[in-house]
Amino acid sequence: MKFNKNTWILIIFFVCGFTCCDNPALVPKPQVYPRIYYPEKVYKILEEKAPFSFEIPVYSAIVLDKKYSIQNYWYNLNFIPFDATLHLSYYRLKSLIELDSLKEDTRKLAYKHAFRADEIKDLSLQDASRNLYGSMYLIDGNTATNLNFFLTDSINHFLRGALYFNQKTKSDSIYPVFQFVKKDIEHLINTLKWQN
Repeated sequence: MKFNKNTWILIIFFVCGFTCCDNPALVPKPQVYPRIYYPEKVYKILEEKAPFSFEIPVYSAIVLDKKYSIQNYWYNLNFIPFDATLHLSYYRLKSLIELDSLKEDTRKLAYKHAFRADEIKDLSLQDASRNLYGSMYLIDGNTATNLNFFLTDSINHFLRGALYFNQKTKSDSIYPVFQFVKKDIEHLINTLKWQN
């Protein structure tokens, strides 16, 4: 087999390139996530005139949801450092049939994510001293929402909440942030009082 002059030059070029180079072999860097700074957990009372009150973190902002301004007391609680929003919708109950319908709507909204969820946990919420009953749905997996809940006094008030991160996320990367925000939502639930 004969090599022409151009082939020999090409072979010498590659051999010199591999043997004379002191650079280490390139290795892909592992995937990393940005460092997250968690603010101190300090709370303030909701200052809106609504048929309910609760405490929210000082690093959050509550905004009336103008898209649904026909409804009274629909709010977005924005967790500013984490680009997450808790959508809150309030209903003044007119009948037990409406209460059952709203409970079922909340359950359907949570289980709508079942095809992508690894698991859905339905936790019962009760505090008879505050006339508070409800359910919290914890949705594990890569779903649009990881937490839904409803709270009611079973007579006059019904409050629904759904937590969404405003960017597309993976459940493993947001898990620590979700756990941090979940504690704030649990604090909101534990401090909720109905205003008659």
